[in-house]
Amino acid sequence: MSRMRHVLAIVAGAMAIGAPGCAAYQQPTLMQDLSRRAAFDLACDDSSLKLQVLEESRGYFPREPLVVGARGCGSRVTYVRQSGARGGWMTASVKHAPSTCEHKR
Repeated sequence: MSRMRHVLAIVAGAMAIGAPGCAAYQQPTLMQDLSRRAAFDLACDDSSLKLQVLEESRGYFPREPLVVGARGCGSRVTYVRQSGARGGWMTASVKHAPSTCEHKR
């Protein structure tokens, strides 16, 4: 029995070491994909965008963003991550900057 516990301890340790590496890979990829999407949606350069995680997954490791707000060029958009293995981002709300153009009659 002690051999079995030793093996389980090694496996658990290996999983704990491997999981942060996995999280470090998936999290930036999700946010990079979203940054490109927000830059397109807001017609804004991605270097001027600010992303803010509004809600994360619970009870799972690694925690992943579920709802993210993007701000840039005077506009805001909220994205919700779709579930599934290849879950993409769905636009939940958009608030555009007020128009500065005056319509002449």
